[in-house]
Amino acid sequence: MTIASALARETDSIGLISASKVEGSACWDTDAIITLLHYNPGMDELPLNGPVLNSAGTLGFVYNPRLVGGPPPGAFITAPVSRQARSPSAGHRLVAFPGEFLIHTGLPNPGLRAVIHKYAERWEKSPIPVIVHLIGENPDDVHQMVLQLEEVDGVQAIELGLPPDADGKTTSALVQAASGELPVIAQLPLMTGHLLAASARDAGAAGLSLSAPRGRSAGADKQSFTGRIYGPAVYPLMLAALDKLLGLGLPVLAGGGIERIDQILEVLNFGASAVQLDYALWRDREFIALPSP
Repeated sequence: MTIASALARETDSIGLISASKVEGSACWDTDAIITLLHYNPGMDELPLNGPVLNSAGTLGFVYNPRLVGGPPPGAFITAPVSRQARSPSAGHRLVAFPGEFLIHTGLPNPGLRAVIHKYAERWEKSPIPVIVHLIGENPDDVHQMVLQLEEVDGVQAIELGLPPDADGKTTSALVQAASGELPVIAQLPLMTGHLLAASARDAGAAGLSLSAPRGRSAGADKQSFTGRIYGPAVYPLMLAALDKLLGLGLPVLAGGGIERIDQILEVLNFGASAVQLDYALWRDREFIALPSP
């Protein structure tokens, strides 16, 4: 089973995106693949076995080697999870454009307690590090979720998704609330992350990542909605955002619009410590399944 077909089945169950709607092709350059297979992130701050990861929300709550194939990714990042359960957003949630698509899901999940109950045992047995992505809604909820995760064997880090309208004060409060026994990766809004990065660092973040940019459009019902933007058009925006985060002394996990192996190497050479794949994992090919050495 390909990643795309499995993702289509999972996301169609809550009315999201069909893999056939997002098509593309990867560039399989042999020299690039060999270089990537032997690349070592060389980080003590974060639990990464390699430089290629999935983005939160692309592969569910648990690593499934049948979806990925080949060598496993450097770590597995779970789908976003909140303290309380969240339902899918109502109405049309996908609009396609040339080079990108905009999607709004409401980040549905059953809540952290239910997620831990269902997946903790599999996290503990995971062959790769597990990084749980928490939705940063308020400091108290974040702190309580972190306390729960610190009791779960197999969870090795937290990625904290900051609100798209976060300011420096909010960033500091949320990252401080998440800081504890587990290293925290602060996921910054792509377009404003450079304004928040120092606050995240000073509050105790061990690393930084970038969330998908946001936009607004009208759905099939002509009602306007806001959502996350995915696709190759995001790639140059991501590189510009990455450039503004380098030099802060923190590892950066950069992702957005990556669709080819040579782009992964370009991002790493640019200064990122690792890359996160998003929409490429929804296409009808096993993009991350590199051949074994």
